[in-house]
Amino acid sequence: QRQQRCAPSDLQAYGLILRGREVYKHPRRELNLHARRLFEQASTIDPNYAVSYASISRTSNDAWRFNWADRPEEALDDAMMQAEMALRLDPDDARGHAAMGNACLYKRLHDESLAAYERAIQFNPNDADILAEMGHSASVCGDPERAVELIERAMRLNPFYPDWYLWHLGEAYFDMNDYAKAIVTLIQMRDKTVSYLML
Repeated sequence: QRQQRCAPSDLQAYGLILRGREVYKHPRRELNLHARRLFEQASTIDPNYAVSYASISRTSNDAWRFNWADRPEEALDDAMMQAEMALRLDPDDARGHAAMGNACLYKRLHDESLAAYERAIQFNPNDADILAEMGHSASVCGDPERAVELIERAMRLNPFYPDWYLWHLGEAYFDMNDYAKAIVTLIQMRDKTVSYLML
């Protein structure tokens, strides 16, 4: 029964999610909008596919985070609503709980964010992206030491980690006032224009 909730009823929806995730890797306003359209198309094809809504939630969060939203608060509200929909459809999906953790973080619901990430790693303790995101949440919530532990664990699980792992690790070191380690971490980022923001 759980597999029926997780799996799309139409493989075209799954294909759209994969395409959207590839587009979403690059933080640009137009690409965020394109990814969202792909995720929304997947939700239209299969309205009960929870992954679609978790993915849409992330595009709303990023629209707020990177100042791409014309109505920032509405973007955050939408991120919460989409994450809630994902969890209603599949309460056992780790990525749905992670989307909720992400949405709560930017709503400044710090305890709720960490609790959602805890549930996410209960369902999938080896999802490197979720661990790295939880590290960011832990750092924002005042526990940068735990953030370092979580992000380094994520890096061991995914040795081909994206730049944003390094960004959040550097941020955690910064919050610990360990500027030397922050610098060493941030200069490893491939996109130097992003790393210079914190440097």
